[in-house]
Amino acid sequence: VYVLVDGKFVKGFNRERFFNASPVAAPHLIGQLNRVRGMRWGRTKDDIGYIAVDSLSNAALPDEFKTALKQMRGTHGLILDIRANGGGAEPLAMKMAGYFLDQPRLYAMHQYRSGPQHTDLGAKQKRNFSPNEEWYYRGPVVVLLGEKTMSSAEAFALMLAECPNVTTLGDRTAGSSGNPRRIEAGAGIIVNLPRWIPLDVNGKSFDTVGVQPDIKVQAAPKDFTKTEDPVLTAALKRLRKNSENE
Repeated sequence: VYVLVDGKFVKGFNRERFFNASPVAAPHLIGQLNRVRGMRWGRTKDDIGYIAVDSLSNAALPDEFKTALKQMRGTHGLILDIRANGGGAEPLAMKMAGYFLDQPRLYAMHQYRSGPQHTDLGAKQKRNFSPNEEWYYRGPVVVLLGEKTMSSAEAFALMLAECPNVTTLGDRTAGSSGNPRRIEAGAGIIVNLPRWIPLDVNGKSFDTVGVQPDIKVQAAPKDFTKTEDPVLTAALKRLRKNSENE
């Protein structure tokens, strides 16, 4: 929700959300990273891949992602980092998540208001996604989540959670996916209002509570420095352990 008056935001309530990441530490832990708008990627010397998808607003992102993913051939595992992703276009997320999917799957549901009462809600509408047949990554994947993962990026998290070989790790997401509508109220007033209640595959709302990770990493703000990122380190440790057991 937000209100604009004559192009200026009206001050409103902002829920505090901890950013459980240190993007500047990634090159220290991974190595040299390539960059395009909305994405960073590279691989460690011991062949663990890393792709950070930081937004879903670049229409070219699925093609860029495919190029980056093909560079991950021969890796022992892949880290997919969406901790800094504040959302954008859900269809872009569908295309990228499809590279890790074996068959069409349900990933989320939602309900729209159907009347004036608070409890007047329409039927639960299902959202599905399908495999992308151009390329399929078969190695283990660790997806990094946090409270700054928001809106369509939360749908991305739900998609990835339904993929085989994927483990989610970090902290809960923002719990803020409302498919908002921008309303021109007149007199220079614009109101952005949520339109749906977001639901997971079990029909449970994740509004305000977020999408929970498979593995929670407890870390304090002071633990994230220019060279240290406990969440990314935990993901690397997990994939290296898997590699040793192969």
